[in-house]
Amino acid sequence: MSAILVIMLIYRRGYAKVKAVKDTLVNIQGAAATVGLQLNTGKCELYVDGGSPEERQHVIQSILNVAPDIRLSKPEELELLGSPLLNESVSGALLRKVGQAHVLADQLGILPSHQALFLLKNCLSLPKLLYLLRTSPCWQFPDELKKFDEVIRVKAEQLTNVTMSGPVWEQASLPTKFGGLGLISASDVALAAYASSVHGAAGMVGSIAGDAAVKDRCYQLTKAWSDRFSLEPPRTESRCFQSVWTALQHTQTVSRMMENADVFTSARLLAASSPESRAWLSALPVSIFGNLLEDTHLRIAVARRLGAPVCQPHVCRCGSTVDSLGHHGLVCKLAKGRHGVHAVLNEATKRALCSARVPSSLEPAGLNRGDGKRPDGVTAFPWKNGKPLVWDVTVADTFALTYIAQTSRVPGSAAEIRENRKLGKYSGLADRYNVQPLAFGNLGYPIPDDLKLGILTAEDAEQIVQECRFANPSWMKVFQYMLSHEFPSVALYDDRDKPVACCMYMLHGCVGAVYVHPSYRNPDLFRLVLGKLLARLQALEIPSVWIQTMNFPTSPASTLSPRPISSPLPQLPDPPLPRPKDKKTRFNAYL
Repeated sequence: MSAILVIMLIYRRGYAKVKAVKDTLVNIQGAAATVGLQLNTGKCELYVDGGSPEERQHVIQSILNVAPDIRLSKPEELELLGSPLLNESVSGALLRKVGQAHVLADQLGILPSHQALFLLKNCLSLPKLLYLLRTSPCWQFPDELKKFDEVIRVKAEQLTNVTMSGPVWEQASLPTKFGGLGLISASDVALAAYASSVHGAAGMVGSIAGDAAVKDRCYQLTKAWSDRFSLEPPRTESRCFQSVWTALQHTQTVSRMMENADVFTSARLLAASSPESRAWLSALPVSIFGNLLEDTHLRIAVARRLGAPVCQPHVCRCGSTVDSLGHHGLVCKLAKGRHGVHAVLNEATKRALCSARVPSSLEPAGLNRGDGKRPDGVTAFPWKNGKPLVWDVTVADTFALTYIAQTSRVPGSAAEIRENRKLGKYSGLADRYNVQPLAFGNLGYPIPDDLKLGILTAEDAEQIVQECRFANPSWMKVFQYMLSHEFPSVALYDDRDKPVACCMYMLHGCVGAVYVHPSYRNPDLFRLVLGKLLARLQALEIPSVWIQTMNFPTSPASTLSPRPISSPLPQLPDPPLPRPKDKKTRFNAYL
């Protein structure tokens, strides 16, 4: 057997320190031999700093007399647990990361573009470098950081087939919640990462090295950050969180982009920052669940999100001029894709109703709204108050000239305007049918103004249970149990503080306890609460969940793959909970 020892001698003045290290090494070798171990000096390292060349050579020779196989480390090679110990070694460590990024990025070419972009965003960009940024002053080496960012930029450009330069790359390097692609620039966050790490470890390091030195270091980093970004630093109690520093930086970047933006850019940035419009960037791109975008679709989605050119300027067959951003194709009445999108949304709505055991038909014959046009669908049985449900799907373009004045100020306003118009057109059917327009904005959907986001409380259990219609009565007790034990949840409340929609992190590590009040049967509410819940689970560092509503087409569960969870959960009550094997039965039980 052998033991590994790393010896680092900081030699300043005085032979006594050298002799103490030498004696300690001898004692370790003797103690190891008494228990049958042998110190492998070939895996030990020696570094001497300070003093004259003659003094350093004397120290080295003294240690070699005891451990002749010990390795002499150079300043640029000195690392501990993968983190550079001296400034001389930071540059080399960063360049090695750049080389690794080159190799790994080249291997992404064998994957579909959507999957490759997902890996680049979540694994191979900033996450690959974050440990180094937090443990060493990488922010003092901007040239090496820019090389790393350039590798990521070039690869993102290749994968998406979108030109990433100037304002386009500036937005792409923002987090998704700020309207970007999540390819965060290492140059921008290096100082914030190191400063937050130093503040977080200040208490422990201060107890070892003294509070004065640590406080001076914290002050220097805080001042450097404030001078660089011209911002007030975070509050003292929040300085140990990197996300607080970077949020201030990214907010400043978005504000600067909005100040110089026209109405079209403002509308795009507002819509891109809404939670719903960024959900596809976090969904696992798995083809079996229908989440994998084709290369052309990925290019268009990324280009529209970032404001990059989509096509060459040309004249449409309707006679209108189409610019490089391609906005005209979303409003042109001769565009073929408009009918395809409309049909897909109607089919998804019909399948959703079928999953809830509500039969329906598309474009029913003999039913019109008074002008000869039929609704998109109607249920065969009463939906509410003895009246069947009639729906009509419409998709609003965020950049249409009709809505741009509103969408440049409030995200999702285009869909709200279209929905109100549909209600007016179906006023003649309102006395016999429950009319529900389904308006979609092509760049995001906000929380309705009359609702507010919150966390489900135990006091809401009785009201929720009374209105739910579970397939198995035992689920009522399960629902009450989860509420009383404060399982993670998200809910939307009306102006009377009554829950109208909720989604919960359930027992067995799955998401599926869904409730939507009959008066708010809107698929967008389900998407909202599920998306917010998943974001909360991620904030709670729950690594994975099992999405059990895969056969509900209008929910974001269709964009998420089921993943078994490994986090510990509270003990289940007796008897054990039922778990239907059939997915459709399982979903109906949860709904």
